Amino acid sequence: MNYIDGIYSGIGRGYAGDIKLNVIIADSKIKDIEVIDHNETKVISDPAFEHVIKT
Repeated sequence: MNYIDGIYSGIGRGYAGDIKLNVIIADSKIKDIEVIDHNETKVISDPAFEHVIKT
């Protein structure tokens, strides 16, 4: 699958509200996912975000 390079913003539904993300595409591949804003419990959400972003 080919992706168009750029930064794409999205919003997903979390347990405590919306989770806002930026997905960075470079060379037709996902290079990074940035969590922009969320209201989740940090001790639970931060390790999950790190795991998903690394994968």
